[in-house]
Amino acid sequence: MSQNGNGQERLLDVFGEFLYVADVHTYELLYMNERAINLLNLNPKNYKYRKCYEVIQGTDAPCSFCTNRYLSYNNVYIWEYENKYLGRHFSIHDKLIDWDGRKSRIELSFDITKFKNKVHKLENKVASIVGSIPGGICQMADDGFLTILWYNDTFLKLIGYTKEQFKTELNGTADYILPQDMAMVAAALEKTKRTHQTQLLEMRIRRRDGEVRTLLTTIGYSHASESAPHPAYYSVIIDITEYKRLLERNEREVKDALLTRAQAASESKSRFLSRMSHELRTPLNAVIGMNRLAIHRQDDAKELQNCHAKIEAAARYLLSLINDVLDFSRIENGKLQFAIQPFSLPAFLYDLYDLFSGEAEQRLLDFTLRVEPFEEEHFNGDALHLKQIFVNLLSNAFKFTEKHGRVTLAVRKLTRRGRTSVLEFTVSDTGIGISPDGLTRIFNIFEQETTEIVNQYGGSGLGLSISKSLVELMDGTISVRSEKGRGSSFTIVLPLGAVAAPPPSAVAEGTFSGVLVVDNREDGETATRILNAAGIKTVFASDASEAIRHLEASAAGGEPLGTVLLAAALPGADAVRRHLRNRPKPSCVRLALTGGRLPDPEAMADDRPGFIRKPFFRTFLLDGLRELHGNAPKERPQEDLFDFRGKSLLLVEDNELNMEIAREQLKACGFSVEAACNGKEAVERFAASPRHHFDVILMDVLMPVMDGLTATRKIRNLRRDDARTVPIVALSANAFEEDRQKSLASGMNAHASKPLEIDALCALLRSYFSVPSKA
Repeated sequence: MSQNGNGQERLLDVFGEFLYVADVHTYELLYMNERAINLLNLNPKNYKYRKCYEVIQGTDAPCSFCTNRYLSYNNVYIWEYENKYLGRHFSIHDKLIDWDGRKSRIELSFDITKFKNKVHKLENKVASIVGSIPGGICQMADDGFLTILWYNDTFLKLIGYTKEQFKTELNGTADYILPQDMAMVAAALEKTKRTHQTQLLEMRIRRRDGEVRTLLTTIGYSHASESAPHPAYYSVIIDITEYKRLLERNEREVKDALLTRAQAASESKSRFLSRMSHELRTPLNAVIGMNRLAIHRQDDAKELQNCHAKIEAAARYLLSLINDVLDFSRIENGKLQFAIQPFSLPAFLYDLYDLFSGEAEQRLLDFTLRVEPFEEEHFNGDALHLKQIFVNLLSNAFKFTEKHGRVTLAVRKLTRRGRTSVLEFTVSDTGIGISPDGLTRIFNIFEQETTEIVNQYGGSGLGLSISKSLVELMDGTISVRSEKGRGSSFTIVLPLGAVAAPPPSAVAEGTFSGVLVVDNREDGETATRILNAAGIKTVFASDASEAIRHLEASAAGGEPLGTVLLAAALPGADAVRRHLRNRPKPSCVRLALTGGRLPDPEAMADDRPGFIRKPFFRTFLLDGLRELHGNAPKERPQEDLFDFRGKSLLLVEDNELNMEIAREQLKACGFSVEAACNGKEAVERFAASPRHHFDVILMDVLMPVMDGLTATRKIRNLRRDDARTVPIVALSANAFEEDRQKSLASGMNAHASKPLEIDALCALLRSYFSVPSKA
C-alpha cells in the first residue's frame, strides 16, 4: 500500500493513538501524528528525517529489539513493549507500507499503561496469596503422566530439587511420589475429576537426598474453559512429617496417661462400690433391725411409732442412693431427658425452704431464703431436676454445718435478653469448708474430699457430680468458693425462659383502705413496691414503735389503715399485736403475720392472724391479702381432698407385696379396690365390667403375660365409650422422662414412680374427679 500527500497525513492525525511512519532502511521518521508529537513533546516542523530510535527511544543506535525483520506487507505484527524512555507501556501493531516511494514501517501503538498497572497489581496480589499458603503449590496436566505444568518455590524445597534437577532428573513429573502410594494418588485424582470435590490425603515422597517425608495433600480438578483451554489438577502440599512423629509420640504418651487414668478410675470405682456397699447396707440394716424391734415392741405404741419413723427415714435414704446411681448412669450414657414445663419460681423456692426449714429448726441452724426483687415469676424448665440440684447442694450445706451455723439460698436476676432471663442461685454456708486440694476434685465422679469426711458424714460422692452435669445440660454453669473452716458458697447461673404468668385478679378500688408494712427495710421496701404498683396505698414502718405511732394516727382520723403486715420475727412484734388487741373500740384492722414459715399454733391463737410467705412475690402477696379480707377461697384441708369413698379403682400389679401395700393404702383413702395380677387380666376385667364401673386404673408397667403399655392400648381400643375416658395412671419403678413419655404414648394419662408416695398419688387422682366424694 502506498501512502502520500497531506490529505493522508490529515486523516492519520485524527487517529487518537500513537502512530508514526519510518523508513525501514534508514530509520528516518517520515510522519508522526499529533498524538505522537504531543506525547514526545516535539516541534511538528523539524522532527521529519530524524532517526526514529533517537526520537522515540532516546538512543544513538537502532534498537536491539527492532521488529523490521519480522514485517510484511500482508500481515500485521503485534507485540507489547514497555518504553522506559517514555515511561509507558504499549500494545504495538506494525506493518510494511510504501510511503512516498520508500519502503516504510507504519507503527500504531496503543497506550495500555493503566491496564498493565492493574494487571501488575493483580499479579502482586495473587503472588501474595500464593506466597501466604503454608505449603507448596503445583499444577498437573491431565495427561496420564502427572506432568507438573507450574509450581512455586516452596514446592521445590519440599521435594528437595532445584528447578534444573527437577526438569532433567524427574522430567518435570511427579515421580517423587513413593510407588507404594501411587495407586492411592491415582484413585484420588480420578475421584476429584469425577465428583468435582477436592480430595485430602496423606502421601509419602522420596526427596532427592533419599529422605522419605509425609505430605498432607489436597487435589482439585479444573475442567477446560475459554480462559483455560486445557484441563488440569491443582494441588497444595504441606510437609507433616514432624507433626506425624510428634503425634505418634503424643499418642504413646496419651495411651500411657489414659492407662494411668483408667487404673485410677478403676480404683476410684472400687472405692465407690465399697462405699456404696457400706452406704446401702447402713439403711438396710436400719430397716431390718428396726422392723425386728417393732415386732418385739408392738405393745409400746410410742416405741412402735419411733421404729416406723426410723424405718421410713432409712428407706427414703436408701431410695435417694439408688436414684443417685441411676441418674449418674443416665447422664454418663447421654440418655437423660428433661421435661420442660412452665413452673412457678416462688412456689419452687417456698417448697425448697419448707423441705429444709424443719431440719434447720431441729439443728439450730439459721436457714434464710433471700431473693432480690424481679418481675418474672414463671419460667420454663425441668422443675424436678432443678429441685434435685438444689436439694443436693442444700443437703450438703446442712450436713457440713454445725449447730448455730448459717445456710442461705439467695436468688437474683443477672440479665434478660428477649424472653430468656439469666438467674443466679447461690447456696452458702458457714460449715467446715473445703481445702484448696479438695476444690480441684469436688465435682469429680466418685470423689469426696477425704476418707475422714466419708467416715464421719457418709454419702456416695455422686451428688455434686450429678448436679454439675445437670446444670451443664441446662446450659448453665456451677462454681464454688470455699475456705477451710469458714464455709462454702456454690453459685449456679442458669438461663430460663420466662413465661407469662396467669393474669392476677384485679384489685378492686377500695378493697384495701391502706396497708401498714412492719418489717426490716429490705423486705419492707419490696412489699411496698409491689403494693404501690398494684394501686394499694402503703405505709412502711421499720420497728414496733413506729408502727404503733402510725396505727394511733390512723385511729385519730389520719390515713386509714385496714391491714397490717407484721414480720413475725421482728423485735417488738408482740407489742404491735397487743396494741391491736387493746384498741378501745372494735377494730376493723386485719392482721397478717409474714415470714418464711407458718408460726407455731400457740403464736396464732390470741388474735388468729392471717399468714403471708416471705420473701415477697407479687402473686403470693396479693393473693394473701385477698384471702385475708375474704375475697379468695381458702384451700380445703388435705384430709378433705383425699376422701374417695364411692370411687372404684382397678389396681394392676404382679408383685404380691406391692399389691398388698398399695391396696391397703388406697382403701384407707376410701377407694373400692379390685385387683389384677397382669395386663391380660386387667383388660379382661375391664371388658367384663359394667360401663363406667371403674373410675380409675393404676397400671404397673413391667409385668408377665402382658405388660402395662400393651394392656393400656388394648383397653383404649375396646368398643365402649368409657375405654377412651377412664383415667389410667402408670405405676413403675422406671422414673425417667423417656419412661413417662412411653406411658403417655401408650394412652395413659400420667406416670407415677415407685415406691408410691400416697399423698402425691392421691393429689393426682383427685384431679380426675370434679368433686370429692366425701359425704
